[in-house]
Amino acid sequence: MALVLAFLIGCLVRLEYEFLAVSLTVVITFILAQKFTLHGWIRQLNRSDILAILLFIVLTALLLPWLPDRDFGPFGIFNLYRNWLLVVIFLTLHFLTYFPRQIPGP
Repeated sequence: MALVLAFLIGCLVRLEYEFLAVSLTVVITFILAQKFTLHGWIRQLNRSDILAILLFIVLTALLLPWLPDRDFGPFGIFNLYRNWLLVVIFLTLHFLTYFPRQIPGP
């Protein structure tokens, strides 16, 4: 996976997206440096945690882009995209507070 990402970062440099390439390189290097810690955390996840993560990915990455970003209803007060984006924000906050509590440590 690191080899594929290195190739894609090279493509970004060739397409003159240097800032994005450098940013991704820093993030990937940090993740690879924390590999053993991340593996320990992942071993502690149970089946329901993994299903919750997959559901979160489906709700954010697959459903959100397909929703129309236009106003509906009387006076245009209902927008599916913005309302679902609010749901995604609250789910993200929930995940950011839930998973650190599941990881035992000092």
